Amino acid sequence: KTASARGAGDRTPRLPRAWDSFTGDLSCAGENRGRATGPLVPFPLGVLLGRIAHAWETRRRIFDLPAARFFDASAAPDLSVEFLGRRAATPLGPAAGPHSQLAQNIVLAWLGGARIVELKTVQVLDEIDVARPCIDMETVGYNVEWSQELRIGQSLEEYVKAWMIIEILQEWGELTPFLGPDPGPHVFYLPVGYDLAGISSASVAAFIDGLTDGAETIERLRSEIPAPFAAWRDHPFPTPGAGPVTIRTSHGYPPADTRPLPPPPTARPRPEAGRCPGPATNEPS
Repeated sequence: KTASARGAGDRTPRLPRAWDSFTGDLSCAGENRGRATGPLVPFPLGVLLGRIAHAWETRRRIFDLPAARFFDASAAPDLSVEFLGRRAATPLGPAAGPHSQLAQNIVLAWLGGARIVELKTVQVLDEIDVARPCIDMETVGYNVEWSQELRIGQSLEEYVKAWMIIEILQEWGELTPFLGPDPGPHVFYLPVGYDLAGISSASVAAFIDGLTDGAETIERLRSEIPAPFAAWRDHPFPTPGAGPVTIRTSHGYPPADTRPLPPPPTARPRPEAGRCPGPATNEPS
C-alpha cells in the first residue's frame, strides 16, 4: 500500500513482496516477514527446487521474479567477456556480500543476466558474534566488519546447490522461451581472506578443494532432487572446477599479516590512472 492509502500517520515499513523469496518456503513466507536482521537460513535443495516448480506452474515466476525479467542471451547483443581465463556470457554479476551466500540469491542473479558471480568471501572465523545485519542500509549505510553469516560447510553447500540449480534451469525446456536456447557460460568467482594463516587453515583449504571439485557434495545432494526434476537425478552435473580465486585483506591488518600472501602466478600490469581495473566489490580488499 502507498502511504496515503495506509493513512498519513502510518509509517510502518512495508517490505516488497519479493523479500518473501529470500526467507523461506511458501508455508512460512508470511511468518518470516520483517525478520530482516535474523541469521541467514539455508534451505535444502529439495525445498528450493520444489518451490521453483510450484511457483512456475502457478505464477510463471521463480523466487518471485517474473519470467518477463529473465535474461535471454539469444535476444541480446554479444556481451561475452573473458574473465580471469574463463568465458562468461555477460560481464555482469553481484559483488561479494551477505546477499551472495544463499543459493536462491545466486540463482536469481543468474536468471536476471549475471554470469560472473562473486561469491561471499570465505574466512576461517565463521562463528563470530557481531551486530546484524553486517551491512545496514535502512537510512545511512554502515558496514560492521566480519560478515560471515554461514559456517564454512554451509557456504560450500549453498554454492554447490546454486551451481546444480543453474545447471537444471538452463536445460529445463519450460524456460527455453525465456532464457533462449543457450544461456551461455557463467563463472563462480571466489574471494578468500583475510590473512595467510586463515587462508591456509584446514577449514578454508577444505572449502576451496570442495568447491573446486564439488563431486562429493553433488553426489550427496542428488537424492534431494524432487519429483518435478526427477530427470536430473542421474544428470552428469559438471563440477564448478578451479575457478578464479582472489585474496582479500581487511583495513587495519598489520603488514606482517599480509606481506606473506603470495602474488598471483601471472601478475597483471597496474591500471592507468583513472581507469577501473575490473569488477567492483562492496567489501574491503
